[in-house]
Amino acid sequence: MKKTEITPAHEEQLIRWLNHAGCPSQFLQKFKDIYLRYNEEAEAYEGTSEDPNAINSGSLELTIEKLELFMKEINKGHSEKWAALVIDNMPIEYTESEYCGGISFAYRELLKKNKKLAEQELLIHSKSFGEDEIFEKQYIHLIKNDGSMNSLENAKNYAKCYKRLVKEGKSEIYAHYYADWADEYTSFFCENFAFAVEKALSQGLKESDAISIALDFGDVMCNGTIWFDYWRKYSKYLPENVQYLTKYFNDIPDKISIEIMERKYIPRLTEEEVADFILDTIIACKNKEEKFYP
Repeated sequence: MKKTEITPAHEEQLIRWLNHAGCPSQFLQKFKDIYLRYNEEAEAYEGTSEDPNAINSGSLELTIEKLELFMKEINKGHSEKWAALVIDNMPIEYTESEYCGGISFAYRELLKKNKKLAEQELLIHSKSFGEDEIFEKQYIHLIKNDGSMNSLENAKNYAKCYKRLVKEGKSEIYAHYYADWADEYTSFFCENFAFAVEKALSQGLKESDAISIALDFGDVMCNGTIWFDYWRKYSKYLPENVQYLTKYFNDIPDKISIEIMERKYIPRLTEEEVADFILDTIIACKNKEEKFYP
């Protein structure tokens, strides 16, 4: 196919609009190339047109819309490299989720070539929302580790939840792990998960082990079922303050609900003590590199 050339009339329109938008002259060639690409795609799709100027006008309109997004990124303080990556992966009309996807793409592509610049650009981007540092830190974390198209919404929800929990007197560790999982799990699971991570970390476990323990603990507490054959097997690992409970084990069925255990078999334990007891067992198994959960 013959390469499309930009007509003088449309080049004049493009330059006039670029100047009106305050676009630096060094970006002119880039958007002339974008215009030509749209024009070639239109001709390939529609075939020979009786009115080529109509195709040119449509291509110019699409180019202008791309330029608006490009300049939006430039005006935030971003580099040309960043802005170009963002628009290259974004549809003309985009949702908030698609925008997050475009940002994630730009960050990962730039990271391959210039890690320092990628980090700088992501920081500039996170600050452009006018939110606080709690939001910024979580948003950056989500873009780097998740890349979800819901990163913006999730980060806003996280910051709101985190600040509420801290205001209620929870520790920053508890608030972080609760809020970090709140978009995907029930409040009951998040309460138990955050409680378990906080306790495991306080005992010197590394974060990955603390999270593994908390997932087991949350699963047990939410499903409401305990396998007491595991407690019998690992009772030797339990902390001394709950060793006295082992005398009850032989009378407890292998599989039992937490509710029945509290009411019938170990009535002296409060709800909080049951939770501590279960978590202590899981931590003890992890410390001995034993698998707790069946």
